[in-house]
Amino acid sequence: MNRLEGKTALITGAASGIGRAQALLFAREGAAVVAADLNGDGAEQVVSEIEAAGGIGLAVKMDVSDNESVRAAVETAVSRFGRIDILSNTAGAFDQYRQTLDTPRELWDKLIAVNLTSLYLVTNAALPHDHRVANFHSTEVPLDIRPQHSDTDLMRV
Repeated sequence: MNRLEGKTALITGAASGIGRAQALLFAREGAAVVAADLNGDGAEQVVSEIEAAGGIGLAVKMDVSDNESVRAAVETAVSRFGRIDILSNTAGAFDQYRQTLDTPRELWDKLIAVNLTSLYLVTNAALPHDHRVANFHSTEVPLDIRPQHSDTDLMRV
């Protein structure tokens, strides 16, 4: 359908789960996709799939909890595509359902950095490049449960 033709989408957490599904779907819909993930090899794999299907992609290694990493990845994306139209803050971390008393402070700080502060960091870095950014955030189900719908349903929001 090419509903996203001419758009550039930056998707964090793009190496797996919902982020991966978004990256593949957005590429099928015509967007140039920037697959950003701490797992750089996983991001490269997603871009390989996008390109094999005739799409346009760029893999960037990004630690969403680190401002310098975020800014460098956004600059790389803008350098390549000129703008960011769609931002999906999909990266997330999970604590394996620990009880509060069993959660070390370091883990708590990392969870807050990845699941909350990253939204500010990535959005703040992307906004100067196009003030009309559509921003999405999603929390992936951390268990081995697969959605009962196809990735094409993500477009029906």
